[in-house]
Amino acid sequence: MKVRASSKATSAAFEYFLYAIVIIEAAIAAFAYKTLAQTVQLWPAAAVYLAVIYLGVLGWVFYQLNRLHRKRKAEVAASSEVARAEQVGDQPAAVASPASARLLFGFTRTQLAIVFLVFLAAMKVFSWALSNLARP
Repeated sequence: MKVRASSKATSAAFEYFLYAIVIIEAAIAAFAYKTLAQTVQLWPAAAVYLAVIYLGVLGWVFYQLNRLHRKRKAEVAASSEVARAEQVGDQPAAVASPASARLLFGFTRTQLAIVFLVFLAAMKVFSWALSNLARP
C-alpha cells in the first residue's frame, strides 16, 4: 500500500528544512568561530575552503527557496486564471488577485515573517557569539 503526501505538505516541509539549514549554518559558524580562526592561522588556505563551503550551501539554499516561491507563484496564477474562466457574467470575483496578496518583494505576510525570524535568529546568534566567544 503506497501512501502519497500532498505536494503542498512536502513543499512546506522542504521549505522549513531550508530555513532551518540557514539558521543551523549560522549557528555553527558562530559557535565554532574560535576553532575556525585557529584553523585558518595554522592553514591559511582553510579560509578559502570554509568560505566556499559556507557560501555554496547558502547559495544552494537560496536557489531552492527561489524555485519553491516561483513554483508557488505560478500555481497561484494558474488557479486564479481557472477561477476567472469559471466566473459567469456579472458575478463579482470570488477570488482575490494574487497581486493583492503580495506585500513586499513578492512575498506574502507569512513569508516575510519567516524571513524576519530567520534574520533575527541569525543576528542573535552572531551577537551572542561575538560577546561570549570573542573574549581574550
